[in-house]
Amino acid sequence: MFSLIYVFQEGNGLDEISGLTQPCLCFDRKVIFRKFLSSISPAEKPRNIDEYAGTTCTSELEQLAYLSGIYSRFKRDPRLEPFFEKLYRLWMLRSVSGEIADVVLVDTDKDQTRGVITAKKLHNSEGAIGLVAVGQNFQRSGIASNLLTACEVWSLEHGLSSISVATQLENQPACQVYEKNGYVIGEIHSIYHYWTKPFSSA
Repeated sequence: MFSLIYVFQEGNGLDEISGLTQPCLCFDRKVIFRKFLSSISPAEKPRNIDEYAGTTCTSELEQLAYLSGIYSRFKRDPRLEPFFEKLYRLWMLRSVSGEIADVVLVDTDKDQTRGVITAKKLHNSEGAIGLVAVGQNFQRSGIASNLLTACEVWSLEHGLSSISVATQLENQPACQVYEKNGYVIGEIHSIYHYWTKPFSSA
């Protein structure tokens, strides 16, 4: 018997699905933004952003990975939260190793990594952004927009014509950055967690 069952619903659903023997709670309203890239010029690549040349996950990249997931269902669900850091550390490690990302772009200044964005080429000239994060001390300084622009430039250079990125509807700072940079909402999905056994925090 499964301990955890995911339930997916299109659109912005209710906080809870009622009528079941255990609570079925919405831990993620996943919103997918998309952008067509025809208006971007490779000459517009921002300064201080380069491809990450390493294959190991530094402590700075680890911390940025954790920041990228603070609104995720793996952080919000108390039963999954103990595994959150391990999951996002692995996500970053598999990205820098090239296993699940084709590029890792970092914003650095004076040997300090201030932000990161990862992306992967999909089919039909599409690309998908994976992790995006800016260090807490550098937020609201334009770095997130610069990372997006650099990723768009990379995408065009590799023959991609559109790119998508997923975040949580509750993550309004991220949603506002995407909208500011010309991304539009393509899909919204509500993701519910149904645990088949009662939860005890003890």
